[in-house]
Amino acid sequence: MPLSPQQHSYLAERERFLRWWPPLGVLLLGSVLGLGVWLWVSVPTLVSPWTFAARLQEGTLAEGTLVLMAGMLPVAMLLLLGFMVAALLLAFAAFRNEGRLLRMVRGLAGAES
Repeated sequence: MPLSPQQHSYLAERERFLRWWPPLGVLLLGSVLGLGVWLWVSVPTLVSPWTFAARLQEGTLAEGTLVLMAGMLPVAMLLLLGFMVAALLLAFAAFRNEGRLLRMVRGLAGAES
């Protein structure tokens, strides 16, 4: 069965999104990793449980900071960064699958014409 013009338009739009995903996904992944590195260097108590524990034992944390972090902020930040990386990796897999499906549809549409 040949594809209608609307179906061709839809496939072209999906293929355009698929072409844009790899550079955009790499940019987003690099941004998340860059944020993690920047936080590790600039504000290590936000992402490094070891730095937080060392400063806690040394007694160099301000009382307000100690109350705010409550020992869980480094773990929460690492989990958040890990979640963002996992979500981006799942998006890469989804777009790869969509590309495979679009190629199959194009192949079937060409074979039936």
